[in-house]
Amino acid sequence: MVEKDITITRDGLRLAAKVSIPNTEKYDVVVLAYGFVGMMDPKVNDLLPVLAEKLQAKGMATVRFDFNGHGLSEGPLDNMSIYNELEDYHAVLQYVFDNLKGMEHLYLVGHSQGGVLSSMMAGFYPDKVSKLV
Repeated sequence: MVEKDITITRDGLRLAAKVSIPNTEKYDVVVLAYGFVGMMDPKVNDLLPVLAEKLQAKGMATVRFDFNGHGLSEGPLDNMSIYNELEDYHAVLQYVFDNLKGMEHLYLVGHSQGGVLSSMMAGFYPDKVSKLV
């Protein structure tokens, strides 16, 4: 399984993301959300990249992304708020729903502020989120 770079657009902002999809008909999907000022660059924090590798080794699809104003995503950090990070997360989940057609279960995993946002997103999608970490 190879992780590839993608771009998800939300309200004119380009959000950097990485996705891996197993070569199987059905799979579970794990969305990994970083904490405040966290980003996909493993030199900054390797917690979620290592977790993504371990999940991928178990045959799970993974999606991780930089919130607006972080890492390779567009937007100034000064404009970042919980509200527009929720909009980012909605855009990421819409990408998952539209493109990961083999999804059986959806798991949201968040670190620090990403955990707060994942909890909120699970509340928006109670019929779609199977587990929250």
